[in-house]
Parts: sequence; C-alpha cells; structure tokens
Amino acid sequence: MTRLRALLAYSLVLAAVTPLATALTVTTTAPAGAAYGRLRPPMVVPVAGSGFELTGHLASKVRRTVKLQELRGGRYVTIATKKSTRVGDFAFKNVVLDGPTSLRVRAPRHKVNPRSRGLKSIVTKPVDVDVHGQSSQLTALPPIAQQGPTPADPVDAAQVVARFSPARPGRVVHLERLTGDRWVTVQAGAQDPAGTAVFSVPDTATYRATAISSVEGLAPETTSTVAPRIWKPIFEETFSGTALNTAVWSDQPRENNPDGQRTCARDDSATRHVSGGVLHLGVGYDQTRPGQSCGYTSAYGSGSTPYLTNSQVATETSFAFKYGFAAARMKLQRGKGMHSGFWMLPDFLLLPPCDIEVDVMEFFGESPRAANAVGSFLHECTPGGQFTKYGDVFKETAAMKPAGDTWWDSFHVFSVEWTPSEYVFRVDGAEFYRETRAISHEPAFLILSMLTSDYELRHLTPDRMSQTAQVDWVRVYQ
Repeated sequence: MTRLRALLAYSLVLAAVTPLATALTVTTTAPAGAAYGRLRPPMVVPVAGSGFELTGHLASKVRRTVKLQELRGGRYVTIATKKSTRVGDFAFKNVVLDGPTSLRVRAPRHKVNPRSRGLKSIVTKPVDVDVHGQSSQLTALPPIAQQGPTPADPVDAAQVVARFSPARPGRVVHLERLTGDRWVTVQAGAQDPAGTAVFSVPDTATYRATAISSVEGLAPETTSTVAPRIWKPIFEETFSGTALNTAVWSDQPRENNPDGQRTCARDDSATRHVSGGVLHLGVGYDQTRPGQSCGYTSAYGSGSTPYLTNSQVATETSFAFKYGFAAARMKLQRGKGMHSGFWMLPDFLLLPPCDIEVDVMEFFGESPRAANAVGSFLHECTPGGQFTKYGDVFKETAAMKPAGDTWWDSFHVFSVEWTPSEYVFRVDGAEFYRETRAISHEPAFLILSMLTSDYELRHLTPDRMSQTAQVDWVRVYQ
C-alpha cells in the first residue's frame, strides 16, 4: 500500500467516529494535496420548501471552488457553488429541497498557479437527506409536566401539550383560545429540544396552538383543537413531614436473590428517608454483614462487592388502581451502578396467572453512550411462566428537557397513561413510547425504588454510595 493510500484509509476510519473528530483529524493530518473531503449531514431535519445549512471540509489548505450536487435522474446535478475557506471549510446556506434526496460536494481540479500541477478534484461521499413536511399535535392531559430544580406542590390546572415536528428548539408557540368566533392568543411559549411546548389552562374552553413563522422561513403550523377536562387525583402523596407514611407505603421484603439478579443486595428501610418534602431513595452497605464480600456473576462478567442494601417501597397493601394516569415527580441519581425506578405490579402478583410489570421509568445513571436517556419497559409473564420484555432505553428522552438541564439537577414528571388498549409513556407531558402489546387488565399498585442489580455492580464505586433519587410527589388520575 502506498503512503497516500495509507493516509486516506486512516482518515476514513477516523471519519466514522464523530463529525468534530473528523474535522480536526483532516485538518491536522491530511497533506495539502490529498483528495479527501466530507459533507456533513444537516444539523436539523430539513422541511420541504424551507432553507437549511450544510457544512463540510476539504483536505486542501487553499480557497477553491466547491459545488453542491443533488442526485437527479441517476446523475448528480450542481445546485449551488461556493468557495472553501483557507483551512478547507465550506458552508452552503439556505439550501431548499422539495423532498428526500442524495447530496454530495464536488471540488473540481484546482491550480494554484498556471505552472503548478494543481490539486486533484475531490468528491465527497453522498449524504442521504430526509426532507419532511411540518406536523403538529395538541393533547389535553392532567397536570403531568412540572420541571424545576426544587420541590414544589403539585399543580391542579389542566395542561395542554403541543408537539411539533420537525422540532425547532426555541421556536415561539402561541396558545390560542376560541372566544366567540375568534381565536385569541392567551399564552406564549417556546419549543423545547423535543419540539414540545406545555401550557397550563384554567378552564375547559377550546384551544389550539400555533408555531409562528421562523427565521429559516418555516410557515406557521397550527395544531388541531382540544377541550381540556378537569382532573382530580384519586391518589396523592407529597411526602410531607419527616418520616414515610407507613399507612400508605411499606418496605417490600426482598432478600438476596441470585435469580432476581440481586445476589448481593436486599431491601432495607435504612436506605431511604424523608426530609424537606422529598422521599430520598438510596443504597448502602449491609450492616448485618460487615466486612463480608459477596461474589456475583452477570452477563457482563463476574466480580465481588460488599453486601448491599436497597430501597423499595410500595402501596401493595394500601392502594391499587385499574386504568388511568400514574405520575411521579423525581430528581434522579447521577452515578452508575444503581438504578432508580417508578413502576407498577399487578395486585395479585403472588397468585396465578402471571401478568404485567410496568416500568414507568428506570434510570441507570450518567452515560454519554446512551445520551443520558431514561428507559420504560413492560415485562409480560404468561401462565406458563415465560417472560417477554418490551420497551427500551429511549435516547429521545435526553432531548425532553431544557437545553443544559440534567435528570440529576432538576425534577421531572415521569408518567404512564394506561387504557384498556395501550400504554403511553411521557416525560413532562412529552410522549416517547406507546405500546399496544401486553396490556394488563388487573389492578396494579405503585413502587418506588433504588436497586443494585448484578449486571451494574461493576460500575458501583464508594463515592457514588451517598447519591439518592428524590421523589417530590406521586399522583394517580382517572
């Protein structure tokens, strides 16, 4: 392999890592004459008929012509021409497409001066661009959106949640109320990174929401109409006082259980406490086995740890419900090695037949690889004792909070809407998962927990043992 081929192969491997790493690597390692370039995918989802920006880089430290080309009828046609910068960067602004297509950039052969051999032409790898039309939805919900850094009383006003696609964070949204035969703007908000805007409303009038025209030329987009209803919780817990209300919540006796993936942990009330209007769920060292080491085996390998205690409280003996909204306002732990959860189990769990476990929310700690996302799962147990798992850790949940916010800096409301035909999972009113399989038709009770399973113990370090998940309030609506 020639030196040039080796350099090209090395650059292409690095290009698969990240756009930023690619740009830095090309600029600092590729020789001036290397025929290499990259067109980056759009930073936002393009909307048909609206302009967006495309950027890229050439391994040429001279200004040269670059042509943006679109695949039409089996051949690439130039749709825009620019000059690259002296470090090889280029940008095409206000690119307008009518539908999905394939784009590439071509830099023709370039002569620095009439006597030079010139720089070879460069053609980037094509980028498939998916172009969408605008869409929107307005949903009337109970008050299940309440993001904020501090504990707060639950709100009672109904909420309407507007969702726009493609998302344009910061784009202004007007909430409009039908007054007589006119639509009157009564509130203004902005889309979050997921394209959602939440409004609390004082009455049951008819509402709609409009995302107004944007600087990039998007036309206004208006949702359908909704008429909210008045919601009254059938269950509420705000964790006031200095102790857990044991008439409502009981510690579930769960001993060390290798079959349940908690070989080295059992539940103990010493790992949870109530203070400042918040329930703190944590983990600890098992004081009944000081100095003892526990060996465990998981799909990720084997190891050992001191014996541990976990938190798990439930309404198993006091409250169960069938169909409705279950919501908990929580601030989650940051560290890995343990996972917080808000979940539900059937009221007759210990009796046949088996039924459905509903994990409204599980968070496994800070993980850039998983985009710091939360998970929701369904575990279906058939009468024959077989288990089927549905759900996932949903990366889109990482965008369902204000820019710069984290699950461990602010409280967020995690909820599930349970009907006879589906479950709908949301964060602060923004939907991220809908499931029509494995629907339970039996009453279920509520569980709040912080657990250490065998598969995550390799991440649990002593400095993380003091972290807790905080629960501000829990409500159920029907």
